[in-house]
Amino acid sequence: MKYTELQPKDGDVVLHCGHLDDKPHHFYVLGGASREPIHFHRPDGSVGEATWMVLCHRCFQVYPENPEKCMRADATWIGNEPEIKDDSN
Repeated sequence: MKYTELQPKDGDVVLHCGHLDDKPHHFYVLGGASREPIHFHRPDGSVGEATWMVLCHRCFQVYPENPEKCMRADATWIGNEPEIKDDSN
């Protein structure tokens, strides 16, 4: 995995494929450089906003060009995993 300063943090809202127990994960920052949350509609009609999209490796392989097509739910990220360390120094 590559180190990046941008990683999900405790409390961030993520859209996900529904397979959060299947690792490794692939993470996408939403909202471009500004990291403005994107707004989405849940099946019940309520509106949410998220700053991350998370896919399991299997979904990443099936939807490499359109990962948003496999989004099934949203969740609040708990903890600070994945903490990918910068080992280049």
